[in-house]
Amino acid sequence: MMGDFNDEPLDVSVEQTLRAGLMVCIPGSQIDTAVYNLAMEKKIAGEGTYLYQGNWNMLDQIIVSGSVAASNYLCNSYSIFKPEFILQKNGKYAGSSLPTFGGKRYFGGYSDHFAVYAVFRF
Repeated sequence: MMGDFNDEPLDVSVEQTLRAGLMVCIPGSQIDTAVYNLAMEKKIAGEGTYLYQGNWNMLDQIIVSGSVAASNYLCNSYSIFKPEFILQKNGKYAGSSLPTFGGKRYFGGYSDHFAVYAVFRF
């Protein structure tokens, strides 16, 4: 599953209802049949994809099954895509993604969230 969950990795809906746990990429570690939230490690580190009221939220996530994680996921490849050209340069939202609109005002940006990606081998 991939997308804007409108909840964070540690919220009840994701962590407890989906039971999407932390993906630990340590050689020899056991990966079972659970599902793993590839975004959780970055959330714990204080990173996010959406800046709201001065706080980073990790709303955009990738959740994979244990079998995909064990055989196809390139460990630690989950990342937040934030190239320089989409960053807001100044003001209280400096460093966040430049949105297309702010209310009715057109900013000409791309999105109010950063995109996420991960590398899988098939």
